[in-house]
Amino acid sequence: MSSMQFGSDEDPLIRMTEMADRAGVSLAAIKSARRGGYLPAPDDISVSDRPRWRLSTFERWMTARPGSGRRVSDVSDDPLLSITEMAALAGMHRQSIYRLRGEGKFPPPDDTAVRTRPRWLKSTFERWMADRLKPSARTTPRRKQALVRTGVDSQKDDQSGPGCRP
Repeated sequence: MSSMQFGSDEDPLIRMTEMADRAGVSLAAIKSARRGGYLPAPDDISVSDRPRWRLSTFERWMTARPGSGRRVSDVSDDPLLSITEMAALAGMHRQSIYRLRGEGKFPPPDDTAVRTRPRWLKSTFERWMADRLKPSARTTPRRKQALVRTGVDSQKDDQSGPGCRP
């Protein structure tokens, strides 16, 4: 039997498999969330002893569900960036950022809500890149590419004279 027969067309009933598909997780993850008490109670409707939830109940749970990571894309003017995102913008390997953090040559994270996934504001990263990549008389092609990627204006930030060495 289809879950559409029991719910209204505007707010159909869905099964755990449909919840998993919509959430982009495995069925085992949904079952684990239910056992752990993280899933809302079924909407008092069971078909063949299988619980069903209204789509609206599931959607409310999705927007507020527990767990790490962002649930919606960050559309603010100053989004948070992960180490992987910053490495891609800087044209370096993410391990290089880990090394710089360990040496104290990288700013502290702006968001430490998830200890294992620190994030930085884009503005913090751009300031670090501007300080790090200030053009000099010996700017290499790779550094020029990084300057272009990060939007650092080479004319505005150039503080060295034509014959000066860094």
